[in-house]
Parts: sequence; C-alpha cells; structure tokens
Amino acid sequence: MIRAFTGKYLLFEDESSKRHDRLVIIEILHRKMDSIQLIIMNETHLLLATRVESITEISGYHRYQPFNQGLSPFGVGGLSKAPTDSKIGMLEGIAERARFDYSNLAKNFGHGLLEIDNDYILLLDE
Repeated sequence: MIRAFTGKYLLFEDESSKRHDRLVIIEILHRKMDSIQLIIMNETHLLLATRVESITEISGYHRYQPFNQGLSPFGVGGLSKAPTDSKIGMLEGIAERARFDYSNLAKNFGHGLLEIDNDYILLLDE
C-alpha cells in the first residue's frame, strides 16, 4: 500500500527548530517487509529516503522511528492527504495536488527508491 501526503515542515528530534518547506511525503507499506519505506521531497530535491520501523500518527503530524538506530527520530507536520488513486496516474495526481512540477517529482521519487537502503538525507540550509 502506498500513502502520500503534502506537508509543511520537517522536524528532527535532535534539532531545535522546524525545517519549513513545501513537502511531499510517500510511505510505502508492504506486509512482508519488517519496515516501511519513506521518501520525502520538496519541489526541487529529494530530502530523505530511508526505512522506518514505526509511524506514530497524530492529526496533521507523523512521527517516524528510523529502522537504522543511528538516525534520530523525526516528524513531518502540516500534513494533508494526497491522492494515490488518481485517474491521471499516481505520481501525476500527487504532483497536481502538491502543485509540483511532475518531472521533478518523478525524478526525485525514482532517486528515492534507489537510495532507501542507503538512508539518504539531504539537509538544506534555510
């Protein structure tokens, strides 16, 4: 199952401030996996691609516990559900909802799929 959201900020628990940005969050849940694949991107960059072992869901906020214990827990807030069943296509519907350029979103999504096992994190300075 794939769930998608748009978000407004990313917050690492070992940091003191929120990283505000327009975000797209894609969670890939698979029954046979012992983890959940997570891809977070902004309009131009892949920001994070990793596996998480659990998600705590609060209205408008998801807290993620990374599978890799070397990574700090983090959360994404200002969440709003994005469609994954759009008639124009999954990524196209997400891009339309987020008002992102489809080609950048598709490129970053593909890059995220390739980098999930490497715990990819790109922290942009605000």
